[in-house]
Amino acid sequence: MKSRYWIAASGCGALIVTGLAVYPQNRSTPPPPQVLFMPRAAGFLITFGLDRVPAAWDGSVQISRGQVARIQGLAFADGDQTDGRSNWKL
Repeated sequence: MKSRYWIAASGCGALIVTGLAVYPQNRSTPPPPQVLFMPRAAGFLITFGLDRVPAAWDGSVQISRGQVARIQGLAFADGDQTDGRSNWKL
């Protein structure tokens, strides 16, 4: 009877020691992810002059809601320009 008690007690003791070793002591919950405010936006790449025929590609853009954030030339040649907001001359 005593041997059964010692076997059971040592088995329980081993389980407790194993549980304490496996269970992390310094558990801290990570902070919740920060929600970043990102305004809804859309980007467009418009390519002019693919047919290689000389032409004026001057233009402008207007939108009914919102605003144009930026107009930027990707491969401007001499004389090409933009005001950065609504007009371009190519």
